[in-house]
Amino acid sequence: MNIIDIIYEHLDYINIVFNNGNHQNISKILFFLCILVYQTIGLPGHVLLMLMAGFFYGTYLGFTLCLTSLVLGSFIFFLFGKNLLLRYFSNIT
Repeated sequence: MNIIDIIYEHLDYINIVFNNGNHQNISKILFFLCILVYQTIGLPGHVLLMLMAGFFYGTYLGFTLCLTSLVLGSFIFFLFGKNLLLRYFSNIT
C-alpha cells in the first residue's frame, strides 16, 4: 500500500464521518466557522480548505460555504482594521 492509497483511505473515512446523518449539520456549521476564523485571521493556505469543502460537501454546497465565509471573514477583518487599528495608526501621522 503506497502513500496515495493511505491518503485516499483517510479522506474517504473523513467523508463518511462528515456525511453521516447525525452530524451533518454540525459538521457544516463547524467547517463554516473554521473557514471564517481562518479567513478573519488571514492565514495562508485557504485554498486547501476550499478544496476540502468541495470534496466533503459537493460543488454547490462547498462553494456556498466558502463564499459566505470568505465574505463574512473579510468583512470582520475590515471592521477590525477600521475601528481598532485606526486609533493606533492615527497617532503616528
